[in-house]
Amino acid sequence: MFMLVLITCITLEGQTVCHEFPRDHQFSSLSSCRTASAIERGRYRSKIAKRKWANYGWNCVVQDSIENADLTAEITVDDTSVRID
Repeated sequence: MFMLVLITCITLEGQTVCHEFPRDHQFSSLSSCRTASAIERGRYRSKIAKRKWANYGWNCVVQDSIENADLTAEITVDDTSVRID
């Protein structure tokens, strides 16, 4: 299963703070998660254009429900990097 996570990073007075906002819905495939990411990115288009001090990114997080429900691996949608926790 995949979960979509919005990551918002705000830079004010030289300090950057990032927050993660997991979305409620889970997706059965990475393709479905990426499609939802593209749709949500489109909805944020005006915010992205107006808020130059903020960066928005969407990640699809893999949730391993078979062996360990707390084990996650992050797949970054915007580039090709992968982080496994």
